[in-house]
Amino acid sequence: MSQIRVLIADDSPTAVDIIATILETDDDIRIVGKAVNGREAVAMAETLRPDVITVDIQMPIMNGLDAIKQIMAHYPTPILVITSSTDASIAFQALSFGALEVVEKPSLELDFHARKYEEFIRKVKLIARVKVITHISGKMVDVKTVNDTSDFLRVIGIVASTGGPRALASILGSLPKNLSAPVLVVQHIADGFTDGLILADGFTDGLIQWLADVSPLRVKSAEQGEALARGTVYIAPNGKHLEIGAQNKIVLSEKEDVSGHKPSGSVLLRSLATHAKRHAVGVLLTGMGRDGADGMLAIKQNGGHTIVQDEATSLIFGMPKAAIDIGAAEIVLPAERIAEQITRWTGIKTDA
Repeated sequence: MSQIRVLIADDSPTAVDIIATILETDDDIRIVGKAVNGREAVAMAETLRPDVITVDIQMPIMNGLDAIKQIMAHYPTPILVITSSTDASIAFQALSFGALEVVEKPSLELDFHARKYEEFIRKVKLIARVKVITHISGKMVDVKTVNDTSDFLRVIGIVASTGGPRALASILGSLPKNLSAPVLVVQHIADGFTDGLILADGFTDGLIQWLADVSPLRVKSAEQGEALARGTVYIAPNGKHLEIGAQNKIVLSEKEDVSGHKPSGSVLLRSLATHAKRHAVGVLLTGMGRDGADGMLAIKQNGGHTIVQDEATSLIFGMPKAAIDIGAAEIVLPAERIAEQITRWTGIKTDA
């Protein structure tokens, strides 16, 4: 196996040394360049063609966000943003411009434990093999139109974990405004957002705002008892399970964690299997563990449709693979093609 070639972009010599020291403890990683500002990072991305670029946001001459935009436009490369910022909007901006993940800036302090070093190295290795998505929104295909006004023809449930925000943006950004179905989303809060980088509440609010900016659909936080509406995306609040109940209404609960998660993808998808039956569409995206797999199987067994994200575009293939292993995946697709398949199944609504 060839070494993973890493370019570090950070204006702090201390930060660069710390990142290099941590990464070079692994024989599979080699530091090929060190940029002190965004402009240098763009130039070195062209000349060095690294496998991974770590980027700090606050840099002189050209900041990290602008550097990410330039790199992804001209030399698409897996990018890991390293920041000490507590501003969720900055993290989501970085993801929208093409970064794959946002993590806490490492230190050599005693409270930055060995476990975090290992996690940092693991993230670099993970993103090195990911097929980058160079744009958020995609081109829509011709789809059927429907004018049924009684019941939803489909109800869509999407579950994501690590690496999910960018995959969600790709999918929701490519769905048509007049989609003939509501979309319910469970996104586990990413590691970096819970390890003191960004507060959980800030993550959820930031995710909703970001997805609303990139998607033609209405995106909002799910509310107890709310009636589902076509063309609307409902995001599960942090710390509450999201389900659908009788009469297509939202049910939020604080029941025990499932598979270590609240909200849990399995809880959402099982409720779709129970209430929407053959009208349910389950989508399982990148993430660690197996949350959502049994819910996907329930949907498939009740006659609904299921899609899992493929390994090439998944930051972590654990959850999709778990669904595949138990026979719950009807179709396996790259993130950028999932919206097209959803739209083919659901159609678009008319005013007839």
